[in-house]
Amino acid sequence: MTDPLDLIGSVYDAGFDAALWPRVMTRVGDAVSAAQVLLRIHDFSAQSTGVVAPRMDPDHVRSYCDHWGRGDLLWQRVSGAPVGKVLFHEHLINRDELFRTEFYNEWMRPIGIGAAGLGVNLLVERGVPAAFGVKSKHASVLTDDDVALFALLAPHLVRAAQIHRCLRQFDIIEALAGTGLETLHKGVFLVDSEARVAFANEIAAAMFDTSNGLQLSAAALSTVDPDASAELRRLIAGCADPRVADGGPGGSVNVRRTNRSPLRILVAPFRAANWRDRATWLGFFRPTAILVVSDPEREKQERRTNLRYEFGLTPAEADVALEISKGDGRAAAAARLAISLSTLRVHLQRVFEKTGVHRQAELVRLLTEARRERPIH
Repeated sequence: MTDPLDLIGSVYDAGFDAALWPRVMTRVGDAVSAAQVLLRIHDFSAQSTGVVAPRMDPDHVRSYCDHWGRGDLLWQRVSGAPVGKVLFHEHLINRDELFRTEFYNEWMRPIGIGAAGLGVNLLVERGVPAAFGVKSKHASVLTDDDVALFALLAPHLVRAAQIHRCLRQFDIIEALAGTGLETLHKGVFLVDSEARVAFANEIAAAMFDTSNGLQLSAAALSTVDPDASAELRRLIAGCADPRVADGGPGGSVNVRRTNRSPLRILVAPFRAANWRDRATWLGFFRPTAILVVSDPEREKQERRTNLRYEFGLTPAEADVALEISKGDGRAAAAARLAISLSTLRVHLQRVFEKTGVHRQAELVRLLTEARRERPIH
């Protein structure tokens, strides 16, 4: 007889150690007298499917991912359900409808899977659900006790998946801490070989807007510039190329934006020496490339804000200081600001007074050092 407390404990063990999930799945299947137990991830937009079924022949699992999963009406309906809600397969699709499908007759029935079953969505990450389910043996049903035990386990399975998610985020943050990238205060993405986003820092997440140049579709990163998107995909795929030691060389790409300065994206292989979870089947993608995104307009605005805060400059004075710091002279700075040279001199004199410098070269040096020592935030 199954000890529910012991089984719940093993569920939480899996939350902390992803390698234990297949064993826990098998234990849950045994406890509710199921023929099969599956953890299924399906990205409907990208038509990408992943399945973990520890009791199923790997070739049968592969056939599901490659072909039969697209005709699985049952799991399509499970995937749209709220996280944590226990679902009865018979309520999602009636037996007669299921028995008429090619999926049932060609994939389910040959391995003895019946129509009865239970499922629950463990999490949804960037629109991609991870659903856990048990299926009965052919021509059998799940008892009331089986249903009650599954309902008892369901919230703990969800929490264990959440723990797994949090630990993965900590792994990513720890890996990034060793690179120093977070101190640059730029957009940082970690993506897999198909450009699906595994992690985005706060600055990067704010860039998911067509006006900013970046967009998210089916959990994958793309840009408003088709040529840049194609080049970005090529660079990311190169980072995951197993024929190249430690990944490909990466590179950079500029993203054109209407009436705005282009974004610049640096792409490099993601090399985390210690990566706790190398599995991808809990709704997460193992990153293979790191992307650092520079938005010159955003960075200029941040520097402008910092100057105003640190030296008490007005908006106009801060603009003058930033243009002068480019080092190509007062006339060029005035032209970019669309003001007269005399107006620029007035603002510049006030900047000198507030920053405590006396010459243009000193101001350039001061602003350069301030930018290096006090990165934008």
